[in-house]
Amino acid sequence: MRSSHAAVSSLDIISTKIHLTKINRKLTNCQCFAAASLVLPHGIIRGVGSVRRFRVHGTSDELFRVTVTNVDNLEVGTAEGECLLVIQSSFFKCRTKLTADSIQEFNPRQTSRMKNNLLHPVRGSYLSALLLLLLLSATPAESSSDWWQDTVFYQIYPRSFMDSDGDGVGDLRGITSRLEHLADAGIGATWMSPIFKSPMVDFGYDIEDYMAIQPEYGSMEDFDALMEEASRLGIRVVLDFVPNHSSDRCEWFRRSAARDPGYADFYVWHDGRENPDGGQPLVPNNWQSVFYGSAWTFHPGRGQYYLHQFTKEQPDLNFRNPAVVERMKDVMRFWLGKGVAGFRVDAVNHLFEVEDFRDEPVTGTDPDPLSYGFTHHYYTKDLPEVYDMVYQWRSLLDDWTQEHGGSTRIMMTEAYANITFTMKYYRSEDGSRVGSHMPFNFLLITDLNQASTAQDFVFTINKWLTYMPRDQQANWVIGNHDQPRVGSRYGVDRIDTINTLLMTLPGIAVTYYGEEIGMVDYKNVSGVETAGSDVFIDFSRDPERTPFQWDDEKNAGFSSGESTWLPVNPNYVDLNLEKQKQAERSHYKTYQELVKLRKQETFRKGSIQMIPYNEQVVTFIRELPGHPTFVTVLNLGPREQQLDLSIFTRLSPELSVAVASSRSNFHAGDAVQRDRLTLGAFDSLVLQESESYLRLPFGVSLPVGRLWGGSGVTSRQLGVGDVALIASILIALGALGGGCCIHLGLRRLKANQPQVESEKQRKFGGAWRGAARSLSVG
Repeated sequence: MRSSHAAVSSLDIISTKIHLTKINRKLTNCQCFAAASLVLPHGIIRGVGSVRRFRVHGTSDELFRVTVTNVDNLEVGTAEGECLLVIQSSFFKCRTKLTADSIQEFNPRQTSRMKNNLLHPVRGSYLSALLLLLLLSATPAESSSDWWQDTVFYQIYPRSFMDSDGDGVGDLRGITSRLEHLADAGIGATWMSPIFKSPMVDFGYDIEDYMAIQPEYGSMEDFDALMEEASRLGIRVVLDFVPNHSSDRCEWFRRSAARDPGYADFYVWHDGRENPDGGQPLVPNNWQSVFYGSAWTFHPGRGQYYLHQFTKEQPDLNFRNPAVVERMKDVMRFWLGKGVAGFRVDAVNHLFEVEDFRDEPVTGTDPDPLSYGFTHHYYTKDLPEVYDMVYQWRSLLDDWTQEHGGSTRIMMTEAYANITFTMKYYRSEDGSRVGSHMPFNFLLITDLNQASTAQDFVFTINKWLTYMPRDQQANWVIGNHDQPRVGSRYGVDRIDTINTLLMTLPGIAVTYYGEEIGMVDYKNVSGVETAGSDVFIDFSRDPERTPFQWDDEKNAGFSSGESTWLPVNPNYVDLNLEKQKQAERSHYKTYQELVKLRKQETFRKGSIQMIPYNEQVVTFIRELPGHPTFVTVLNLGPREQQLDLSIFTRLSPELSVAVASSRSNFHAGDAVQRDRLTLGAFDSLVLQESESYLRLPFGVSLPVGRLWGGSGVTSRQLGVGDVALIASILIALGALGGGCCIHLGLRRLKANQPQVESEKQRKFGGAWRGAARSLSVG
């Protein structure tokens, strides 16, 4: 069975319609069963039993697509497959024959009624429902995730990672020599900032030759050696791809300025506006550069203005010209042929501008007409054509993978944009075209800082998960070469806290080099490289680009030269990788353990529920049937906190520490009581259930692990023998108790992303869970 949502939560099922379509349109009949809830035959309401999966039955060569929608007609789950498991039970009252070309709706509400937020289900067979639940618990949906869907990506800034030849500038051989560090940290992939030939006005983001290596970084042979070593270590390499603009030294631009055939319209040119005083025309409009000043520069040789949304040395390519589109696809094919795993597409939302070059509306909030904030960028960013281009690139990557085999080639896109615009990079609105595998999620950078509360964190994280299409994958970015480092943005006390958050959220984690050891910005005016001294503090990106701090030797082990391209942060004597590797506890060791932990199936495929415990404490639980349950607790504040984690109602009373921050009073393996946890200032913990509990009526709980003579079964799926034993216990209890309802703790099964409860679901769920005192395997 192939599934984008391996299962749907009980709250969704209760208020859903289930649509079934025959994919191959065979002219045979089939049956569909939709589950709502169950109680004992006498009908006394004691709670709701949730069935989290449904099955479709047909002939062996039939294919089906099942779509589940909630009461607001929003899709919450889909599945496709052949001849799925048949479950016959008199419990199900929603049952019908379907013809091949029909789409039939099943509404569980037709067989039940709502009153006071309690579901009054139809009467059914206790035994058949019980066996159904046991069967479902014993056969959880299996799904495999692609390599990129839950890995850790590590951004390398080549100039600052490792210098191999003593010239003070990082290079490819230096990167190759240090790839063991990535493997040691558990990193699965790296994306490197531009390594292409460039005059380095914007340190590689102004490309002179897209198919050549920057000489100070090495040669193509050095790149090939890097790829070979990365492959040996199991690390995939993603390249930075800069399609919006080239360098003004690029051959394409020189030929375009000369109006050479085939190149005249390679860039965005404009005559400008008539100058009433005569002489050089005026700039075409009020468009401003991201880096301040007009986005237009006059080219005397051509007698026209060219557009540059960034520096004047970075002219914008004209993507309305099919020749430009094809040339950029050739660039992608070239590097794919070199073995790269994909591309991170820079400044993608700037690719297109309106064709009539109209003025942009003034914001009224910035009085400086030369500032980027002076206007709303409605006509130079986020145009519909941008998404079409991204979909074309995705098609190229998918075609390459299909033709050449191997693992999926991916696309990551950088766009600082409104979240509704960002989500369009995933796929078209009708779902017919797919785009970026990873539209970068910058919310942890743009929407949060050291003054943010726990409520701010939970809201921001749920914002992405709520807006994201259900069949796509979340990603979390906490830093890059354009933003202050975590320790400088959130405060050094929160370095482990933010890394713990990053590594235990669902989806993909992106780490900027140095964050694993807690490097911080170094604001030394003598290091001004990207801005004048008068605007250095506000605009320079140098502080977060200083050389990696490998050890306490000369230049922090980065270079043997007398000087480095940027000064090394003087704190390297105490803050460096080697020292942290030797220490009993450190930022690096915490990071390393977190990366190792997130390989657990629960973090790869499990659900998430987030609760701001108070203003300073963020808590969330990660669950997956048949696997350990984990709880992350983060103290953002300087005061000790007393916590009662029974707010997570299905959580075991006994917990153990899986990972603790480097400053914590706890150590891995320490026992913790669910309702009595003292969390230190700025402390962060990942806790794991010590046992898997069978919860019975009247407050009775049995540790399932002890029934099997072990320490718990949370790390494996229930086997046939396990199910038989549980069945015997439950049937006996059912015969004795009569009035109790079964609720088998089938947590949300989700292949690639968590389910996020809506506010309506949470309100209903609270009443539902409060009314139910049910049996569950947790």
